[in-house]
Amino acid sequence: MKRAGMVLLVSLSLLSLPVSAVFPVARQGTPLAEIVVSAEGEGPLLFAAEELQAWLRELTGAELPIRHDLASPQPKIILAVNPDGFAEDLAQIGAKDGYAAREKDGHLYVFGTKAKGVLNGVFRMLSKNTDIIWAHASPEYGTIFTKNPDLTLTQTDYVDVPKLSLRGWQFNTSSMDLELWSLRNGNNHGSAPKELLDKAGYFRACGGGHNLTGLFLKPEKYYADHPDFYPYINGERVNRPRTQLCFTNPDMTAAFIKEVDAFIQANLEHTTVNIHIEDNYTLCECEKCLQPITIDGKTVTIEDKNKFRSTQYFLFLNQVAKFVAERYPDKEIRTYAYFFTQEPPICAIEPNIRVLLAFIYKDARYPLQDPVNQATYDMFMGWAAMTKGLINRDYYGLTKEFPRPADYAMLSELRFMNQHGLERNYAEISRNWHKDPRWGNGTHVWDLNAYYFWVMTRGMWDLDVDYTELRADFRRRAFGPAADDMGEFYQTVEDGWRQISTRSRWNDDPTMMWKLSVVDPGTTEACRAALTRAAAKAVHPNSRRLVEGIRAAFEDQVGWVTQPFRGADVEINGEFKQLDASGAPENWELSAKDMVTEDGQLCVRVKAGPNNKRWVRSKIGIPVEKGDVYLVKAIYKGKGSAYFGVFNFYTKDGGPELVQIGGPRAYLEAKDAWQEVTYTLRVGGDRRGQKLKEVRAIMGAAEDSEIIFKSILLKKKQ
Repeated sequence: MKRAGMVLLVSLSLLSLPVSAVFPVARQGTPLAEIVVSAEGEGPLLFAAEELQAWLRELTGAELPIRHDLASPQPKIILAVNPDGFAEDLAQIGAKDGYAAREKDGHLYVFGTKAKGVLNGVFRMLSKNTDIIWAHASPEYGTIFTKNPDLTLTQTDYVDVPKLSLRGWQFNTSSMDLELWSLRNGNNHGSAPKELLDKAGYFRACGGGHNLTGLFLKPEKYYADHPDFYPYINGERVNRPRTQLCFTNPDMTAAFIKEVDAFIQANLEHTTVNIHIEDNYTLCECEKCLQPITIDGKTVTIEDKNKFRSTQYFLFLNQVAKFVAERYPDKEIRTYAYFFTQEPPICAIEPNIRVLLAFIYKDARYPLQDPVNQATYDMFMGWAAMTKGLINRDYYGLTKEFPRPADYAMLSELRFMNQHGLERNYAEISRNWHKDPRWGNGTHVWDLNAYYFWVMTRGMWDLDVDYTELRADFRRRAFGPAADDMGEFYQTVEDGWRQISTRSRWNDDPTMMWKLSVVDPGTTEACRAALTRAAAKAVHPNSRRLVEGIRAAFEDQVGWVTQPFRGADVEINGEFKQLDASGAPENWELSAKDMVTEDGQLCVRVKAGPNNKRWVRSKIGIPVEKGDVYLVKAIYKGKGSAYFGVFNFYTKDGGPELVQIGGPRAYLEAKDAWQEVTYTLRVGGDRRGQKLKEVRAIMGAAEDSEIIFKSILLKKKQ
């Protein structure tokens, strides 16, 4: 705060009013206090005053005036950064965006060492003193509270400091509604629209997501003169968007550094620049990129797969980081530990590199320290031993139309990570678009998952709070008299979900999850009955709307499972009986050596090693349109994790070339006996600059798995 603001606050401390045990705000809808903030305060400080005024008006009907002076004798709620007289509290808050509330000389101070801390303090003060909850991102029914025209604040003496210095969600395509929900629940990281960014007090980084060739070395600029900058695969340098780079090429590195320099110059207001691998495995196979790497007596080779490729990448990035450190000592680089870089390299990394741990393959039902996620645990411990500049960047909120209870695993592993030095976390989360071509009905996603989204968001602030306490708090505030019945519904679904044999990931098929978690265990009617009781008991109109939204989503999703449809067999050789001259199926990308005979029938064996997965794709493309619905069936057995589904194929800008993009897949744990599983596939729509043309069936084995498929079949709903 500037000097004028500090003079104001010092002057206020000289006013001597009787000390009260409580702080009255309104009586019969008439204000009994006013809000004081320096007119020269930072954006988040002024926004805190506006939000406090607005929500107190909603809660009480009284509009507390916002003052920048001492003209009124009214008791004051003073919002301040580093005010005098609270040295011990300010020292406890330190550099984080925590806050304190203290009554002094008849006034209520809400303060911190940062303006964002004061903003956090305003929202938490409202939560502590009323039953308000920002439960859902919907501006129509997402906020629930009881009006009280005679509001008195009784919780006014505390200091609250978050465990994590960075907390937030990545909405990908964000909106004001999503970011305000996140902000009001205490986060400081997101992708807020410009009109909110300055007053949100958010952490800022520039560069976006996967960007090596999408932002820095764009093929349209460099490929013609420097094809050697790009991966050498199958005998040629790849010329298409969004590939990795030839990381051992010094000329490429020099060109990359020049682009980074220019980018930082254009974004000097940001202290962090993102440099992220692209979202694929297009790795260079040139002679130099396949050479063993030896550092301090340790050697990795291409046989070490991810360990080798991670080392190769960080040797490249270290050169970029050294340049940035010399030219811009106040800047840091963020980069993904993801796909082939998720394993720690054998080289040290530069101190200005912040590693974002994007462990995409772990089972979301369990924290990383659980034996189920041993491989992820080993990678985390390796990174924790290398650097303290770690950021957990997970997929906790990325789900579809199924209430995925990822809160337990998230908060448990964040507590564990924090004990090993990690202080920053943000994760992807589903957006709330009503109809999203990729993620389905966003309204249903949020209605079903607001419960868990809120628990995870609030849990990021205080990692020591038990997740069951947060769940109970949500149910009490959001559902009121219907809390117990909604708790029964969610617990019934969760109990079934925890018993399924497959891992849970960010791209779980919702129909499959409902089938395995609710329909197959026979709890459909118990869930329906709990929701019916809740709908009858909910009182607040927004509570009723939320319960009805959950009921509608439940009936819609269970309907996909329990109401089968008749379809026509699609032109896919589901049982692998039509063979070519070599003895392989005509319609699949297979060789005869992949074929085995089981129970007198030809089948396909797909085997994957410990650090990779393998899939087989059909040769036949099935023309599709947005909204088409297919039943996908697989008969399989084996060891480890099987997956099956489709790849989507698009035409780019109306041209003839097809671009493959991963489509919906089901992941299941295989057993020794044959299993038959079906799920419902709903075809999404076009992407920006790409038109969906067809899908092709796939079957595959996840890491360290061997799966035998007897059949893969697609049926189209008529």
